[in-house]
Amino acid sequence: MKINPRTPRLREKHFIPDMNLRQTIGGMLIGLLLQAGIFAIVALVLRHRAQRERHARAMASVRLLPWFDTDAISLLVVFIGAQVLALLLGPLFARFDNSPTDEIPLVVMMTQVLFFPAIGLAAIAHLARRRGIRTGSWYGLGDWRKNLRVLGNGGLYYLAMMPAVSITALFFALFLQTVGYPLDRQPIINLLMDPSQPAWLRMQIVIIAVTLVPIIEESIFRGVFLPLALRRASPPVAVACVSFIFAALHMHIPSFAPLFVLACAFSTAYLQTGSLAVPIIMHALFNAISIAVLILIGDTPGMF
Repeated sequence: MKINPRTPRLREKHFIPDMNLRQTIGGMLIGLLLQAGIFAIVALVLRHRAQRERHARAMASVRLLPWFDTDAISLLVVFIGAQVLALLLGPLFARFDNSPTDEIPLVVMMTQVLFFPAIGLAAIAHLARRRGIRTGSWYGLGDWRKNLRVLGNGGLYYLAMMPAVSITALFFALFLQTVGYPLDRQPIINLLMDPSQPAWLRMQIVIIAVTLVPIIEESIFRGVFLPLALRRASPPVAVACVSFIFAALHMHIPSFAPLFVLACAFSTAYLQTGSLAVPIIMHALFNAISIAVLILIGDTPGMF
């Protein structure tokens, strides 16, 4: 069989423009987000000056949510338990998995991806029902006009947080490079970007990251932890403490600083609007657009 020696060159010529085009689109998307973020910051600052009393009432309503310390401890145990369980099961399942020894076995990752969201939602629903909290009022939902306003607020606050998150991610990555710390990605991101993994699993990760993860994490950290922290500390201290816990529990040093800033933005949006759906929308948009940029550009140090 005769092999055409020019075939690899043709493939290479077609591949390079394709990668350049993807990177160009990704760069343009990031640029547009940052520019829109500047205008969103100005809009929110002007609105805050005109609606100080309304924001104060929203914060008061968050502080008065009938949560107990035991509720926060229970959710924290569930959240940490899933992480620890995956680490403990790693050596046990390594012999049945072909994953490298320094990575979490695929079967453990699949268990986390598929079952942790179900356990988290069940725990949150149980606690809310036990405290007599109605889901609609807790998430700040109502008729279609109110829901549309909530959706708009989620998009506006998302744009406003992106300049700070992006700048923090950039400088923190430069700092880690300076001190010699490796800028590795989270295991779940490596799994998502691995073309050898089954398509259904990668799609499952994307769907859960954009839907269930924002609901679970915001319900736990902003919905329960933040109101409890507000009863014991000033709003800035409460926001900082909850954001620190949020970033630390992700157990990924390269993304700690941007996750901290991200969590501060989620908390601020919740306190100013009184609607838990607003940070959930922000979180969903962040995950969705970050995954899209990651696929286009191929790497974003410090963000994942």
